[in-house]
Amino acid sequence: MKKIFKAALSAVLSVMLCVTAAAIALPAGAALPDRPQKGDYTLKNSALQLTSGNTEATTSAASTGTRIAPNLKEASFDISNYDYLYLWIYVSDASLLSNNNGDGLELCSGGMQDSEESALYFHRTKESVPTINSNYSPLKTGWNEYMLKLEDFTVTKGGSLNASNLNFIGLVLRSTKPGLTFGISDIYAVKSGEFTAPTVSSSPSGSSDNTSSASGNGEGKVAFGVPLHDFAEGKATLSDGVLYLSSATKPSGAGKFAYLCVEVYLENIGSLSGNGSFFISSSSDAGKQELSGKLSKTTLKNGWNTVFLKIADFRMSGYDYDDPSYSGVCDLMNICRLGVSWNVSDEKAVIKLGKVTCTNSSSVPSNLEGKYKISSNAIPVTSEEIAVTVKASGKKELATLIPSVTNGSVDVTSKKYLYFWIYVSDVTLDGSDTTESLELSSSGTQDINENSIGLSPNGSSVKSLFGDFGELKNGWNEYLVPIDALSKVTNKTGALIGCDFTAVNFVRLYFRTVENTQGKSVTYKLSSVYAVNDEDLNGDEGLSLVSSEISTSSQSQNDIDGNDGKKGSAVIVYVAVAAAVAVVAAAVLFIVIKKKKTAPAEKDAESDTTN
Repeated sequence: MKKIFKAALSAVLSVMLCVTAAAIALPAGAALPDRPQKGDYTLKNSALQLTSGNTEATTSAASTGTRIAPNLKEASFDISNYDYLYLWIYVSDASLLSNNNGDGLELCSGGMQDSEESALYFHRTKESVPTINSNYSPLKTGWNEYMLKLEDFTVTKGGSLNASNLNFIGLVLRSTKPGLTFGISDIYAVKSGEFTAPTVSSSPSGSSDNTSSASGNGEGKVAFGVPLHDFAEGKATLSDGVLYLSSATKPSGAGKFAYLCVEVYLENIGSLSGNGSFFISSSSDAGKQELSGKLSKTTLKNGWNTVFLKIADFRMSGYDYDDPSYSGVCDLMNICRLGVSWNVSDEKAVIKLGKVTCTNSSSVPSNLEGKYKISSNAIPVTSEEIAVTVKASGKKELATLIPSVTNGSVDVTSKKYLYFWIYVSDVTLDGSDTTESLELSSSGTQDINENSIGLSPNGSSVKSLFGDFGELKNGWNEYLVPIDALSKVTNKTGALIGCDFTAVNFVRLYFRTVENTQGKSVTYKLSSVYAVNDEDLNGDEGLSLVSSEISTSSQSQNDIDGNDGKKGSAVIVYVAVAAAVAVVAAAVLFIVIKKKKTAPAEKDAESDTTN
């Protein structure tokens, strides 16, 4: 019996020690570099400081969640009247991030994680929810500044956050291999109006060479459109007096769009000589099948600029058509390389590129980050952004937007949704209801061969745009609407035919102002309209839709919701596996001991045979 007990106990302890060492050894946090003194946001003194000082950790195992829980300055906080969470997050090497479904920020009122928790994740494929990667900015190596909307903390566990009793904050990350150091800075709760933020013009001014500029900061300050490439603030290199930056891309069709919207950063603009060039090519090899558009330094400024380049104005230059090495013209439907070049007068000049987008819009909207990102497979239904301003005269004034349809007619039968943005300058002046609508027609005009959806519900049970797919608010508003939500409209002739979606050739969106608002003006805008499917919004920068199906196995794999550790004031590493093994081992030991007590003769016989 003693031999058996000793052997079993030794085995149990050995297993527990080994598993514990692998699963709950606290990773050693490395000292973080100093956080930048100035970011894009400046807080006012009225912001509520929740934590103080940096909290950091280093992952000790691949694909294992590591949590840091910074100490709160008080036992609990009431943040029910606050709108944002402001903080900085540090990662030593962004390439090590595993983009797990459950990695993110946790706000809890139950005193620990998974207890009255509302979370905002970096990446999420389980359901259509706001994520940091899609709605804000993915983590980059170094310090990352975030102003996060508290309303975006929507994934709950063990109940939802009681915002009047916030008493735990956690940050969880995983890495593809051990050694990722990450940390979090002071955290503040901030009300709207308690901070200053970078401003971006919603209507960049035009210029003679078809470039226009607005303030940007290299973090996606571009027009609505289809992402072509992200240089991630790539810096041009100097060679023979020319600053040059070029990158091969996946084949993309730019020919069906009106503009390239490009982020360009300039430093020491006086050192640039003449005009620069932004070039596109349908060859993966540099210098072949290339077109270029002019960048004029007279329309740009030091710092980040958002530049619109008319694709129709790109021209070939320096080609000898009779030269045997000439390799053909650029195929605009198959862009494979793009970049920038600029002559300089000395070595002080700096040029960087950020994101490049194909777009039919000629302006940067005030709300730059939406819930969805569309892929190059999206079908542009309209070919322009359009705006109208009306002045109320004491009665309900009509405001009509009729954008041009791409190529005159478009087939959308292969797509399920319409994706677009609507802008309103003052929503209190909008008096639209179910009478006003968004319309698609195949007759070339309204009210014939048409499908439409009313704007505001006005007490009606019929689906409406602002009632079922997003309330209209001041500024830009994002909409994703199933095409089948647009109902057939009875023709002027009395026939209920509806739109032929193989040949959509007319789009209209119209509003009406409220009554008794004489003298006040309101501006409406409609971005380019795209027809999309679920997969068109699920790319590297996209977010799956509510209707997307995710298998049970993919939902639970490495998900933080189920087994993400215990409470702690600094680093807490998962111990579920160790606990499970210990329980099983203890159960085996219990059975062995019990068996010895209840059947001694049988056990003695077994001992005799083993000796």
